[in-house]
Amino acid sequence: MRHYRLLVAILFIFCLVSSALAAQLSGTAYTEELQLAKNSILTINTQPQQRIVLTDGTYTLSVPEGIYTLSILYAQESRTYEDSLNVTVANDGRYTYDFILFPVEKDVENELPQIDDLDVPIIIETTKIIETTKNAAGLIAVIILIALAIITIIFKKKKNNEKKITEDLKEDLEEILTFIKSQNGRATQKELRKHIPYSEAKMSMMLTELEAKKKIEKIKKGRGNIIVMK
Repeated sequence: MRHYRLLVAILFIFCLVSSALAAQLSGTAYTEELQLAKNSILTINTQPQQRIVLTDGTYTLSVPEGIYTLSILYAQESRTYEDSLNVTVANDGRYTYDFILFPVEKDVENELPQIDDLDVPIIIETTKIIETTKNAAGLIAVIILIALAIITIIFKKKKNNEKKITEDLKEDLEEILTFIKSQNGRATQKELRKHIPYSEAKMSMMLTELEAKKKIEKIKKGRGNIIVMK
């Protein structure tokens, strides 16, 4: 039981640690005039890739360890602004990356994705963290719960088996005592095995248990034993 509780505690701690291991990326997108690039679109190459509409020009999201490319596309007055950078996330923590967008020669209508046409989920409120790692942590939590359920079933089955073995053993012990009583309280081990066809090892184990409970006494005689009721 102690080992079972320890295992549950370890798995619980592992679940908490897994959910906490995420780096937070945040920052602000500016135009070359250092104006907020509101309603710009941030793209990050997570699995799956994510696109986020920066309604106020800022972003905050969570990612696991890895190397990511962040790109921002912004359109204003028939001009397209763009910037991108590579980010290496080595461990959990907070990282700040701001963007300064410069105009590029692109067809705004063809290059800038429309909200209705995006083929990946969009988060309009960028103050909400995109919890990629927490989704993974949720999967880990489900796996852990399943593992705990399996362990519980195994322990319960083992306990039931032990209970059944104990009950069967009690019946076998009673059978031995009944036979010895029928022989006026005295019988040889050879006679017991002849009347009750158990293996030599099992018979020896049951007699040892009966002797420990002070129900019988074994008396050595030659190569065998005489079993006497107490």
